[in-house]
Amino acid sequence: MRNFVRVDSFLNDRYLNININGLEIQVVKLTYVHPSRNWNVNVHEHLDFELHFITTGSGTALIGKNEHQLTAGDFFITGPHVPHSHFSDPDDPMGEYCLECIINDNVGIAETLVAAHDRPYRSNEVFHVLKMIIDEVCGASSAKIMSLQGLTLLLISKLYSVVSNTSISINENKECIPRYQAIADFIEANYAKDISLTDASNALYMCQRQINRIMKQGYGKTFHQYLISIRLEHARILIEKGNNDFEEVASLCGFSDKFYMYQSFKRNGLLPPGKYRK
Repeated sequence: MRNFVRVDSFLNDRYLNININGLEIQVVKLTYVHPSRNWNVNVHEHLDFELHFITTGSGTALIGKNEHQLTAGDFFITGPHVPHSHFSDPDDPMGEYCLECIINDNVGIAETLVAAHDRPYRSNEVFHVLKMIIDEVCGASSAKIMSLQGLTLLLISKLYSVVSNTSISINENKECIPRYQAIADFIEANYAKDISLTDASNALYMCQRQINRIMKQGYGKTFHQYLISIRLEHARILIEKGNNDFEEVASLCGFSDKFYMYQSFKRNGLLPPGKYRK
């Protein structure tokens, strides 16, 4: 919650939807949080996107598991189901605009914005478009809805461009290695459990399609393929030790039963499990 902070809300009562070439944007509301020493938003998450634009002062945001320092001119994006909180620096009170919207598309825009919570961004062009929206909103009549639609589409386009140009592929920048390493670590820690791509998505705050793309880039395998390879490797080690029967090995390595484990060995071009028994 925001403690004793003045908040102005806009667009709540306006039907502001954009639908063009497979991109759907529905604006839920635009909020301005006035600078305050007491501004402290507790950890929460949404079913939609929140686009946060810091206009004055400074503060701190905790997004997922990452903490970021914010100053005027920064913006950050929180996608669906990403837990986040942020608070103002008492000595330099922070103010922000927050645009809450639903974004769906089939060209990867929403997916890219979902993945953008790992850092704050800066762009004069983005803030220029935001200012145009604010100017249009103040005293806006229904006749200006079309203008707001166009500006909102332009804002999302600018955000997508900034995020896309800032994000460098795994193969080009070793700083991205922690992303696919985090997925691999999750699998290594949980391969013995009945885990799914959905579980990884919820635990790592990445969308499912993004996880598969990162794993393909880093390991040449999808999430499921990599999971099976890890289970098979651990199963092979246990079989070689000879302390467990095949049903126990299957259970300890996350396979539903020994027959599924046999099939997985065969499908992945390995010898039958019995051949590994010393």
